[in-house]
Order: sequence, then C-alpha cells, then structure tokens
Amino acid sequence: MKKNILFGIVILLNIGIIGVFMYSYFNTKKTVYLNNNSVFNEFVLKKELEKRLVNEKNKFQKTLDSLELEYKISIQGNNQNKANQVKAEFQLKKRHFDEETSRMAEEFDQQIWTQLNQYIKDYGKMHNEYDFILGVSGQGNLMYAIESLDITTDVVKYVNNRYEGATE
Repeated sequence: MKKNILFGIVILLNIGIIGVFMYSYFNTKKTVYLNNNSVFNEFVLKKELEKRLVNEKNKFQKTLDSLELEYKISIQGNNQNKANQVKAEFQLKKRHFDEETSRMAEEFDQQIWTQLNQYIKDYGKMHNEYDFILGVSGQGNLMYAIESLDITTDVVKYVNNRYEGATE
C-alpha cells in the first residue's frame, strides 16, 4: 500500500514537472532581430525624403551650372573682373549648397529613425510573444542567429503599411 501511494506521488510529481516544462516551453517569449539597414532602406518615408533631397540637389546644381556658364562666358570675353566675381559667387554658393544638403540629409535621417523607432515599438507591442527585438546592422553586434528569428521582412511590411495609413 505504501508502495502504491509512493508510486502515485512520484507519478504526480513527474506529471507536474513535465507540465511546468511544457508550459514554460510553449509560453516563453522570443528574442527576435531585424536588419536595421534593410528596414531603413525599404521604408517608404526614406524613399520619399531621398527623392526630395535629390530634387533639392538638382535645383542647386542648376544654379551652379548657370554660374559656371557665366564664368566661361566672362573668360571668353576677356572680362577678368566679372570672371573673378562669378567664380567667388560660385564657390560661396557651392559651399552653402553642400552644407544645406548635408543638413537636410541629417534632418531626414533623424526624421526617418524617429518614425521607424515608434513603428517598431508598436510592432513589438502588437506581437506580445516577443521579449526583445534586436536591431542588427552587420557590424558585429549580432554574430549569429537562426534565420527563423529574423523578422526584417515582416517589419518592413508593417512600417510601410503604417506609414501609408493602414491600421492593423
């Protein structure tokens, strides 16, 4: 009789232990990762701002091209004073345009990352099976992970849908 009770207790303990392991196995959250560069480069907002930056650069270049033509005409017309004046204006505008383009690029990058960070945070809250979403850039911060934990494609779709007004 004592053997049967002891045997029953051992079986119940084993069932309990197996149950705890199964519960923790099936209810554990995951750590996943995404490729920062891919998400950034595929984000629709990035592509839009990139087009704006290219348009601004093209406007700047037209101004510089006009000044360069004016300079060449002045040189051909032997008008050295005018050529020097145009050359100085060209250099000043080029420096200004380079600084402005650089400032815009930094501002756009900051705007993109701010929006991406919010969307990825929302994505993580929506997918409550994740404890962590790691961002990797291929520079050694994550040396290996199994591909099934890579959520880059899903996040790219999510952030672009959110940006374009879709709600999930």
